[in-house]
Amino acid sequence: MNKYMLVGFGVLVGLLAAGLLWITVSPPRGEPVTLLPTPTPELITIHVAGAVAAPGIYILPQDSRMVAAIEAAGGFLPTADSDQLNLAS
Repeated sequence: MNKYMLVGFGVLVGLLAAGLLWITVSPPRGEPVTLLPTPTPELITIHVAGAVAAPGIYILPQDSRMVAAIEAAGGFLPTADSDQLNLAS
């Protein structure tokens, strides 16, 4: 190896070391990510009465429909007129 090759190799190694040092010392860019806790679903307490198998008070998720309340109460009795209710509400 001649003298110029050694100088060139030294400059190259120096530039690589300086770049590596600059990357490790520079502050991070952007904003930190904040992790939020998983929200717990809200519950509602309802009273189911009438022609159902087990009338009573039931606790269901907040976005439940009336059909879920009827199912929680054991379903309609044979004498029930389910057409009088909007089960999707």
